[in-house]
Amino acid sequence: MGCRLAWNATETSWDCPCHGSRYDTDGSILNGLAVTPLPTVDLDDA
Repeated sequence: MGCRLAWNATETSWDCPCHGSRYDTDGSILNGLAVTPLPTVDLDDA
């Protein structure tokens, strides 16, 4: 959806405020409505 994720230090997950999905530190889906994991981003190119 393109929403900005928020780091959840308590659960050590990335949380989406738009649809409530939660992602692990490697971008895999923990729970929620998401159907694909987060894309990998190369920070050296950012």
